Amino acid sequence: MKTNLKPHYLCIDLGGTKIQGAILDTHGHCHTEKRIEQHGIKAPDEPQPLYDFIDDMLRNTDKCIAGLSLGVAGIVSGGLIADAPAFGWYNYPLQQRLQSRYQLPVVLENDVNCAVLGESSLYPDASILCYLAIGTGIGLGTSIDGRLLRGAHGGAGEIGRSLSSVQELNVPHPAFGSMERAASGTAILRAIADNFEGDAPAAFAAYEKGNERARAALTPILSHIAMLLISIATIIDPDIIILGGGVAKSLGPFADELAAIARRKTRFDVDVRTSQLHERATLLGCLKNIKSQS
Repeated sequence: MKTNLKPHYLCIDLGGTKIQGAILDTHGHCHTEKRIEQHGIKAPDEPQPLYDFIDDMLRNTDKCIAGLSLGVAGIVSGGLIADAPAFGWYNYPLQQRLQSRYQLPVVLENDVNCAVLGESSLYPDASILCYLAIGTGIGLGTSIDGRLLRGAHGGAGEIGRSLSSVQELNVPHPAFGSMERAASGTAILRAIADNFEGDAPAAFAAYEKGNERARAALTPILSHIAMLLISIATIIDPDIIILGGGVAKSLGPFADELAAIARRKTRFDVDVRTSQLHERATLLGCLKNIKSQS
């Protein structure tokens, strides 16, 4: 029985590998939170792990849930997941499936778009804010005067599909893009496995201390991230670029160095910061998104 009748929202960050959810009130206060690291969702199967996750959160709350808001790793167009290679979804009717199952309003948005909405409350003076998420893939969210830049096809910010070199022009990329293969969290893990004994945080710490094997593994990664920042700065010219995603904490010590490289190439100020909200950015952006449509 629902004893608390004030409206709350179930906000979900559906990433390439993980699901994180929170039941939030209208002010963003968290009442219940849940996370699983490996969801295993893959087409053509129904996303049963997502259903199980939502079922469990709804079953174990006394809050009145007014709607579901999801940030999904992929291109969102209307109620469809137009392209989400992590799940093998193409024009997948996720909104319709969830509304039919739960009989609640459902709002979908790209997860990185939600993240930039979440972070925007911390930067009220920034008219143009970018959020570069580096995790399983790479994505960019851009907020201009509080409005998301989605593009004509919902694909604005799919910067992981930009090319890492001229040679990549003739290389097929059926799922993840060229820059994702060069600089994503997946690429980092691959480079570390080939050159360094230890996990990503240990490799970044060793890099700072001048470890040659760590530098061999990570220098190409950091160079590609610098290239991404230069592209963002020259195409969008935002007030601030936020580094987020699964590897953001490891990149924190390098933010100033990466910004300095971008400034040298663009010849104007490039302000690069690491996320303050981390995993909560997407959840808070989901809340802001569904409140704006209620």
